[in-house]
Order: sequence, then C-alpha cells, then structure tokens
Amino acid sequence: MTALSPDTNSVNVYWSPIANDSVNGVLRGYKVFYRSLLDEGMYSVVTVGPSTLQVFISDNFIYSDIYEVSVAGFTDVGLGVKSESVTVQPGKEVST
Repeated sequence: MTALSPDTNSVNVYWSPIANDSVNGVLRGYKVFYRSLLDEGMYSVVTVGPSTLQVFISDNFIYSDIYEVSVAGFTDVGLGVKSESVTVQPGKEVST
C-alpha cells in the first residue's frame, strides 16, 4: 500500500488486490482507515467497491500532523485483516 499527499487537503491511497485464495467468501469491497497519530483518536473510514484499488480522500487534514493509513478487505462474513499501516503528512510527496 502507498499513501501520497499532493497537497494539504488530500491523500491518495493505492493498494494491491487481495489474492482470491486469501478471501474468506466473496470480496465485497475495501475499507480504508485513517487517523492522525498526534491525537490517536478514532479512525475515519472510506468504503469502496471490490474492483477499486485507489481512493482519493479529501478531508480537513492538519498540515503539521502525520496520518496513519491502512486498508482491509471485507466480505459478508466481516472485515479481513488490516494491512500494515503507512504514514503520510499532508502536502508531503512521500510514500512509505
């Protein structure tokens, strides 16, 4: 997974599809979780369909904060394992 922030108001997140043999049932979509590491509050979540492998998040990001981002697939059974988190700072073109 990669998270990039081209400006202070948005974050682009990209990931690879889950292998078919790693899905418990029919993949219904992905949930992208993100939150500021400075306040470690609740995650905000963006949900997308199963064929989507990228999401553009436009939010009230704080330029000086660093954000943690992770992705998990979900089926009718429930949420799968979250990916390893990556960090991104709004306005910094850095991928981790």
